[in-house]
Amino acid sequence: MRALTETGLDRLELYLGELGDDAMLLSELDGYLAGVIVCPEMIPPSEWLPQVWGEGHVFQSPEEAQELLPIIMALYNDIARAIGRPRTYVPRLEADMDGSPLWELWASGFGRALDLRPWAWSIYEDMAEDDTDAIPFRLLNALATAAEETGRSDLHEDLQKLLRDSAETILGAGVESLNRTRLAALEAERPSKVGRNDPCPCGSGKKYKKCCLQAQDP
Repeated sequence: MRALTETGLDRLELYLGELGDDAMLLSELDGYLAGVIVCPEMIPPSEWLPQVWGEGHVFQSPEEAQELLPIIMALYNDIARAIGRPRTYVPRLEADMDGSPLWELWASGFGRALDLRPWAWSIYEDMAEDDTDAIPFRLLNALATAAEETGRSDLHEDLQKLLRDSAETILGAGVESLNRTRLAALEAERPSKVGRNDPCPCGSGKKYKKCCLQAQDP
């Protein structure tokens, strides 16, 4: 499995930029992959990958696909590992001209991940208003909606200030919380005992010790 490198990330960013408006920017892609990873229902790459490149995208050669697809998967795995460890995931955010974080791109990508499985996220909508498991989802969903439809001006002034000062922390903590909720649900659904070398019950195809068990380790 290829490790994520700055060179690979730069190559991916350049390629996406050359594809035009239909392709995701790197910050948007980061939010999108975070949303795919913490979705309560597993989404296969065959479903989420096409949206990264944009409608009608075709690689120019097999060599181009063999170069770029492993970088995407390395980024996916890097984000998944970080989200699975407390206070490790740092969203990739662009900076505005005044230095404030442009969280909207990340939130827009996260919103596109929500759109892939709207029924799966309904578990949070059914929770009580004060349920601590639902609060991170409602916040991130509100930010995704604001990024796509209304802009930051419609957000509460206190939230705008928090995002200016601590967007990385707020977004990172939100997806880590959603991931803990997802893992807890998988734990409740899995057989009473799963061996370390058994297939992971989440359906990833990996051994349990290399997947959800590893993600639960601090």
